[in-house]
Amino acid sequence: MDLSDATALSRVYSFLSHEDQETIIEKVHKEEKSSVVLTAELKHYLSRNHDILRYSIKLNNYGMLHSYSTLVATEQESMAAYEDAETEWCK
Repeated sequence: MDLSDATALSRVYSFLSHEDQETIIEKVHKEEKSSVVLTAELKHYLSRNHDILRYSIKLNNYGMLHSYSTLVATEQESMAAYEDAETEWCK
C-alpha cells in the first residue's frame, strides 16, 4: 500500500474527504504520469526488493471526464530480477 501511495498520482482511498479531493485535483494538474509509466515504476521497486519473490501488478485507469478505461498488467519475469544495472525500460 505504501509503495502504490508513493508512486501513484493519488493515494488509495475508500472514501475521499473534500480536502482529499482538492489535493488530488491539484496533484493531477501539476504532474502527468501514464499507466504504463506507473506500472514500470512499481515493477522497478518490486523487482529490486529481495524479500519479494513474486509479484503481479494490475493497474486500472478510469476516465472521469470521458468514458474510457485502461488496464495495464505485469508479473515478475523469470529473468534476473535483482539486476543492479538499470534496464532500458526504467531509465
